Amino acid sequence: MNCIRRKVLLIFFILIIANVSIYSCGCVFLEKEKAVKVSLGSTGSVLSANETTEALRMGVFMVASPRATMEYYEGLRSYLSEATGREVELVQRDNPREINYLLESGYIDIAFIREEAYYDGAQKFALEVMAIPIMQGSTYYRSYVIAHSGNGIDSIDDLQGKKFIFNDFRFTKEKVEPDYVEKLLAEMNETPSGFFSSYSYSESQDRLIEMVSKRTVDGAEVDSFFWTYMKQKEPEKIFDLIIIDISPPQKVPVLAYNSQMDPGEMQMIKNNILSMHRNKEGEKTLRNMGIDMFISMDNRTYETL
Repeated sequence: MNCIRRKVLLIFFILIIANVSIYSCGCVFLEKEKAVKVSLGSTGSVLSANETTEALRMGVFMVASPRATMEYYEGLRSYLSEATGREVELVQRDNPREINYLLESGYIDIAFIREEAYYDGAQKFALEVMAIPIMQGSTYYRSYVIAHSGNGIDSIDDLQGKKFIFNDFRFTKEKVEPDYVEKLLAEMNETPSGFFSSYSYSESQDRLIEMVSKRTVDGAEVDSFFWTYMKQKEPEKIFDLIIIDISPPQKVPVLAYNSQMDPGEMQMIKNNILSMHRNKEGEKTLRNMGIDMFISMDNRTYETL
């Protein structure tokens, strides 16, 4: 009898333990389910906010490392945001065709593009010029060939057998357009591989300047407007460098937009761009970028510069 009673009690305790375990597991499952629901709800709110934002997107091509490029354009981004009352986002790309594609698709509203990218966009879609910057009193900029002042390099000829870095590729009508130094070598019946001991390409002009300064390479090619920017912002980084050659003039980068853009919005942005030099904050922003002012421009005038 006692044996039977013990068995009954054992079964009873087993059932109690099982019920407690099931109940506990149920609580855990419920808590996890609630946590998932909260997370999904929170994500939904963030997506909704992004979908309704009306930020103005400005495309910029890479002039230096990603960080230095964003720093270069940050002042303009901040100024336009304050002047227009709109959040302004910078969209950086190192491929001019991609900037044009984003303009054509309407993903970005305005963009800085080089001359060759302008012609490509003007032919393929309704790309329009809004304004161009005046730099050092001119609508042109140049390529500077730089070297370290302590290396005894005073001309292109002195770079023979040395290490050199070109300032990126230039794309014109689906073809690679040689930089100034490559054209110069061609006139001398030379090629980069035959003239230099080694050479490479980079779009990060701040890194090019650093490499020449540290004598990792003997020479490099940089844009005059970025050189001016470095001279104003971080003169100590170019203190030991010299300019040994200057290219013929090239048209300054243009501020362009897709003609499908809302006319009122375009005019608002254009008015603020053109009036920057007339106020203290705008003038300071322009000076930090090495720009005197922006002037109004259309396609026909730009093409006949």
